Amino acid sequence: METVTSMPNALRATPTRRLFLTSGSSAAGFLKQKFSASGGGTQGWFPSPGHQDRAIEIQTRLIRDPVPETDDYNLFFEERRAHRAEDPRQCGSWLPDDPSVFSDFAAIATCWPDLDRAEFWVDPDPSAQLNLLMFLNWVSYHGMDTGKLYLVHGEKRWGEMDATAPMLIVPEAQSADPALLALAQTAWRAFRSSPSRWLDLLDDDTSQLPYLRRAIVVLLEELPDSITGLGRSEIEVLSLIAEGDVTPTQIQMAFARREPLTLEYWEVGKLLDTLADLAAPAILGLEGGPFDMASHDDESRMVQYDESGLRLSAFGEALLEGTTDFGHHGGINRWWGGIHLGEECWRWDAQRQTVIQPT
Repeated sequence: METVTSMPNALRATPTRRLFLTSGSSAAGFLKQKFSASGGGTQGWFPSPGHQDRAIEIQTRLIRDPVPETDDYNLFFEERRAHRAEDPRQCGSWLPDDPSVFSDFAAIATCWPDLDRAEFWVDPDPSAQLNLLMFLNWVSYHGMDTGKLYLVHGEKRWGEMDATAPMLIVPEAQSADPALLALAQTAWRAFRSSPSRWLDLLDDDTSQLPYLRRAIVVLLEELPDSITGLGRSEIEVLSLIAEGDVTPTQIQMAFARREPLTLEYWEVGKLLDTLADLAAPAILGLEGGPFDMASHDDESRMVQYDESGLRLSAFGEALLEGTTDFGHHGGINRWWGGIHLGEECWRWDAQRQTVIQPT
């Protein structure tokens, strides 16, 4: 381990080229504000004392979206697009992959040889952990120089921190040594392979990635439950609505406050659509959907949506009581890692803390 500011600026004869990697725009904004000397710069680079810096986001939606097994990321994104074209309902949100996601990998590959240092400032939430695994697998697969790569783990999301305030504790930068890279590759293969292999990671030493173990547990809980077919997030939505007088905006706010953050804005909206659009809907009262870009471009639809008064149907109440199964009513049609989930699919047995393979 070393501190992020390991070399005094006075000892640097020329600016070093440093790349900041994050898993979200808010974290990138924090870093630019924290380290930029002027807020300016050209071609994505911004000056800071003793450095010439750049920030790039690694932000692929990997929870409830297909995660193909290939290590060729050209094919990876092609397969994701093919699954969405086949049936967009099976994906985690109504939004297609942002083309800039893949171009960001290309930008990293282009500037990597000229970098003096690269730092991935890692958020602790499961989505960020998966994006970290995806990135570390990528640099390993392409044989890139990882001697210049360091990880900076945040106890909370970097974008939520005040960039103008002094850091009470200077974060340590963890070198990406061969053991850490091997752990990341093993975990990334496991998530793309099957829930059982993902569960097996809990028997391994994952301490080099301090928030991976929590992500493993949370994502196992997102599998359909062995009794009701509901994932952790479906249960939370139905439980919130059962309290009464709830709008979609309040659901979004509850998920944004959730620790750890699992589903984000577009995924929460898609989940509400799924629960409302079944032949026998689990929730009633949702207006103005679906929760896509078209609805956001229509102010009247968004007002209608935001003001929707949500309530449980009799089916939703039965699901929450555990007396019926979501999968038997066509409710399960989504991805978990590299596995598509349907009526007969992998389940999570919360009581025994294990997974159940489909027969």
